[in-house]
Amino acid sequence: GDFSIESGSLAAEKLLSGYKKNPFTAIFAANDEMAMAARLVLSHRGIVVPDEVSLIGFDDLSMSQFLVPPLTTVRQPAYYMGLVASQTILASLAGENVRLPEFPMELIVRQSVAIRGASASIP
Repeated sequence: GDFSIESGSLAAEKLLSGYKKNPFTAIFAANDEMAMAARLVLSHRGIVVPDEVSLIGFDDLSMSQFLVPPLTTVRQPAYYMGLVASQTILASLAGENVRLPEFPMELIVRQSVAIRGASASIP
């Protein structure tokens, strides 16, 4: 997809077209918006999140915690990343050598993911 809600819906529809033949247990969407669209498509198909399919997004949009069930997602420091990007552009234009830092990511576990298997655990 292209990170839009519409492409999340289309991608989920395409993925689910083969669900009966090749069932799967999780969808990891490229961002929270695409995950929200996938959640709606799953619901329309009668597939229960997380009982049948776990769902994970990326970005930790503020509205993600208010989905039913609340969306598990990966949080990234968007403001800090934008700040570093702008500083890097200015430094590059000034002819300076730049080195990008590693950005911390954090898995935010909410109720859209099921623990599968007897030995599965989430710290």
